[in-house]
Amino acid sequence: MHYFLLVGGSVFLLASSLPVRERPSACSCRELGTARERLERLDAVFLGTAIRAWRLPDSLARDSAPGWLGTSVPAHTQVRLAVDTSWKGADTPEVVVYTYPYGESCGVEFVVGHRYLVFAQRAENNTLVTSYCFGTTLDWKATTDIRDLGTGRVPSP
Repeated sequence: MHYFLLVGGSVFLLASSLPVRERPSACSCRELGTARERLERLDAVFLGTAIRAWRLPDSLARDSAPGWLGTSVPAHTQVRLAVDTSWKGADTPEVVVYTYPYGESCGVEFVVGHRYLVFAQRAENNTLVTSYCFGTTLDWKATTDIRDLGTGRVPSP
């Protein structure tokens, strides 16, 4: 029995020490301003929990949002989020966003079950696209931005 406790405790310590990756080191973003300025500039701002995330095959990758990242890299990851609070552009209980590959393209590495403050822009094909450069991050790292955004609203079903 002690063996199982030791192994279980070791697994817990290992899992709890794994880092949650933030902005990729090769990612270079221009300054987009405060959370309030991004609220005005971007098309969607909301708090949501990732409920599904999957990488799309190259043939289905969505077009990037030209102008923001200065890149033509397609958004390869589709993420479905349950929306808790919306400030703009997320008026339904669930929203799908696309993000770029993690790394040089500044994509967000969404983890199912984690809650995020999402800033997104509508691409030419009307899909929402997000990036670390927009300020999308885990909610516990965005407490100042969330406070600065003020009171949001709960989306209606």
